[in-house]
Amino acid sequence: CRQYSGNNFYHSLVANTIVESCYVSNRTKEIGYVLPLYLYNDKEKQQQFSLLLQEELATGTRKPNIDLELFNSLENTFSKKLSPEEIFYYIYGILYSNIYRKRYQEFLKIDFPRVPITKNYKLFQKFAEFGKQLVDLHLLKSP
Repeated sequence: CRQYSGNNFYHSLVANTIVESCYVSNRTKEIGYVLPLYLYNDKEKQQQFSLLLQEELATGTRKPNIDLELFNSLENTFSKKLSPEEIFYYIYGILYSNIYRKRYQEFLKIDFPRVPITKNYKLFQKFAEFGKQLVDLHLLKSP
């Protein structure tokens, strides 16, 4: 939700099912945005895009919805191969950090979150661990 009218940022949510755009609020200006971790090819649209995405459409596979530049930058910085889930968990952990929310409180009221990327792999791992724990709690997978 980009234009939240409340005082605090509490509305980054994970889902493993279809969500509705009013999951945060039913106020018009507080419509939610859905950012899927993976994009899946639609076989019915193969004809429309066959020249543009021939290889991807032929395989019928999913594709991470994370910019390739971010993948490359993180892998070069850490000299490690990362999964889309690890990057997602890191981002989710950052978005739930009280320090992050306090520091960017005013900005988060008017624009999309901007996530700082650390160069410290141990810190990245720690936030990814926290993010995974939060995801498990929010999806009711945690014991």
